[in-house]
Amino acid sequence: MYKYGWIVLADEKLILSNQPATQTLSRNTTRGIEMKTCSTCKQIKEIYEFYKHPFTKDGYHPVCKICSLKHQKQYSQTEKGKVARYRAVRHYRQTKKGKIANNRANKRYSQSEKGKVIRRKASKRYNLRYPERIKAKNAVDNAVASGKIPRIKTLKCNYCPKQAEQYHHYLGYAPEHWFDVIPTCIKCHKKEHKKVA
Repeated sequence: MYKYGWIVLADEKLILSNQPATQTLSRNTTRGIEMKTCSTCKQIKEIYEFYKHPFTKDGYHPVCKICSLKHQKQYSQTEKGKVARYRAVRHYRQTKKGKIANNRANKRYSQSEKGKVIRRKASKRYNLRYPERIKAKNAVDNAVASGKIPRIKTLKCNYCPKQAEQYHHYLGYAPEHWFDVIPTCIKCHKKEHKKVA
């Protein structure tokens, strides 16, 4: 039994051929529309309903776009599909393009009503969980405002050559150490807190 790879329709007449090439539909002599059979649903469809594929003879995927999307949807519901999706997203977010897109999405979300509500709740939880940190930070902010401590923008990070962005309480948050601070960039500040934890 032959598997027919192509179909030529000339003057509304169906001609089957077993040559492995793209199917062609031509209703008149000037215009021809390429056709192809989907290997999943077995329907004859126009060539634009298939994704391009560099490794097939005709240059198009054997499965039509609709069947491909159905398969992708089913796969994404499986455990293996969820893991693959997670890895792909994580990899994309590490690329330059992914970082820009992620920052843009985070900014949009944080400016939305839902994002603002979540942010307020998180801030409230943090304040309840670390009251000593809030008091120490407020004390430093007040000292900066009164001129007792220099503004952070005028200093360099203590650990790297970058511009300082935050003060780090290197001796802890007890009231006697509120003003024992060193200027750090955000990255170095996070590293120092990870060392302590």
